[in-house]
Amino acid sequence: MFDSLRSFIKKHNERVTIVGLGLGLFFFIGSGLYLQKNKSQEKAVVPEKTPVKVELQVKQGDATGKDSAKGKKIKSFFLQPSPTELLGMLSDMDNLQEDVAQSKLQHLRVLWPVYYFSMEPLEGGDTITLDISEDGFGVAVKGNINSAEYPRLKDVKAGDKMWVAGEIGAVDLSGTGTVYLNIELLDFTEDGPPAAIAEPPVASK
Repeated sequence: MFDSLRSFIKKHNERVTIVGLGLGLFFFIGSGLYLQKNKSQEKAVVPEKTPVKVELQVKQGDATGKDSAKGKKIKSFFLQPSPTELLGMLSDMDNLQEDVAQSKLQHLRVLWPVYYFSMEPLEGGDTITLDISEDGFGVAVKGNINSAEYPRLKDVKAGDKMWVAGEIGAVDLSGTGTVYLNIELLDFTEDGPPAAIAEPPVASK
């Protein structure tokens, strides 16, 4: 049997070689397509990164920025984009005018961990400067507050961690970058402010 097989291969050596190459090429292409299909399926099942939303109870303000008599209101804030991600997103929008690019991210409410840097008195309030880096050389976060509402600020030192929640007003890309917030809440805890629990709607009778 083996002698017959050897004689057949010797007789049809060229044809056997071609068939072998064809089968090898078919196997190679088939394996490549199979692996590519598996990779595409793996990519398809990876969930997209969604921003984490937190609901916080903040003071209700009027059109002038002063606290109204309406008490507190529950509002949603996002942990992402971070200040660094925000500047990167604006830098990537190089095909848009600066005001158009910023308008796409303005009015987004965010909640960020930051470090205290300084505070300057302002007519009717104070301007607080925060930073995402403990050494004060990262992206700066600025906004106006009423320091009387936050008595703990008297004991805060440069580099102390806190959390700030507010609405993005503008972004300056120069230097390390500065994000201007309409600050709605300062929190001095390590892990951030506790999320508010929204009351369920009252069922109509």
